[in-house]
Amino acid sequence: MNKISKEIINELLKLKTDNTLYHRENSTLEFKEQFNFAGLADYLKDFAAFANNNGGYLIFGVKDRPRTLIGMSHKSIEQFEKIDPQEITGGILEYFSSEIKYEYGSFDIDGKIYGVFYVEEMKNKPVIAKKNAGDVFRNGEIYYRYGGRTDKIRHAELEAIINGRIEQTNKEWRNFLKSTSNVEPSKTHLLTSQTSTIGKDNNILYIDAKTAEKINFLKEGEFKETAGEKAIMLIGRAKMLEAQTIEKEVEKSLVELYPYTYKELVEYIKKENPEIKQGDINNIIKEDNLKKKKEYSAYNFRSKEQKVKYETEGILPKNPTSIYNKNAIEYILEAFSSST
Repeated sequence: MNKISKEIINELLKLKTDNTLYHRENSTLEFKEQFNFAGLADYLKDFAAFANNNGGYLIFGVKDRPRTLIGMSHKSIEQFEKIDPQEITGGILEYFSSEIKYEYGSFDIDGKIYGVFYVEEMKNKPVIAKKNAGDVFRNGEIYYRYGGRTDKIRHAELEAIINGRIEQTNKEWRNFLKSTSNVEPSKTHLLTSQTSTIGKDNNILYIDAKTAEKINFLKEGEFKETAGEKAIMLIGRAKMLEAQTIEKEVEKSLVELYPYTYKELVEYIKKENPEIKQGDINNIIKEDNLKKKKEYSAYNFRSKEQKVKYETEGILPKNPTSIYNKNAIEYILEAFSSST
C-alpha cells in the first residue's frame, strides 16, 4: 500500500495560525489522544468503518477540543512500539467477516511522537461484525465512516454497496456473454463445478481469460504427476476470448437521481442549519470526496464526448458541473454537526 510517509503525516497534522489543526476529522481521518492496546475493539471498529468507505488514517497524539498537537505519552509510545501485527490481524479475523488490510508506523514531528494507522478500502464490501465485543459492537452490525465519526451504516450507503456488487457481477456477465456472441450456440458449452464432461466431438471450449488463469490444463498425451493439484485434460482445442466492454444501461435520468444543483444544495443546507457557512459545505464536499461518490452526487456532463472520456479514461473536463441528491444534504448536515 505504502500510504504512510512523513510527508503525508505532516500534511494531515498541518496547523493554522492559532495552532489548531487545519484538517478536521472527516470520512478518511480520525484523531485519538493516546494509544492504549486495551482499546483495540474501538480501533477495529474504526478500521471496519474506514474499510467500508474509502479507507483512511487513524492518528494518535492529538488532543480533543480544541484539536491541538500534543504527541503520545511515554506509556502510549511504549505500547505502540510493542504492537504485534498478528494480534491486530487476529482480532480482525476473530471479530469481522473479512480481512482488513492496514499498515502502521510512528513519526517524530517537532520532537513529539505520533502513531498512525492507515486502513485500506475493502474491495468486496461490506465488512460485517461476526461477534460481539462488549458494548463496542455487536454481531451482524456494519460500520461506515461518516464525516468525523464512525457509525452504523445507513440505508443510502448500504444500498450503494449492494448495488455496486450487483453491478460488478452484472458487468462481468455482460462482458462474458458479449465475448461469446460470435460463437454458434450449438458449439458453446458451459463449464461449471458440476460438469464432468464438456461438449461434443470437434467442438471448441471457450473460456474467459480470468477463469483460464485459475485452471491447470493437461493436453492429451502430456501427463505430469503433481500431488495435490487438480487439472483439466484437453482433448481438442481451447480458445481464450478477451472480454469486451458493454455500455451501461441508464434506468433513470441523472436529474431524477440527483435533483439539486450546487446552489440549491447550499440554500437547502443553510435553511436547515443557518450556522453552517458555504466554506464549511465546500470543505466537507472536498475532504470527504462527495463528488466522486454515486450515493451523493454525479457529474452532469455538457456533452456525450465528455461523458465517454471520463468513463473510459477518467479524464474530467475543466470545472465539471456536479449535481446532488438528498443523501448529500443529510451527509453534510451530519458531518458539520459532528465536527462542531
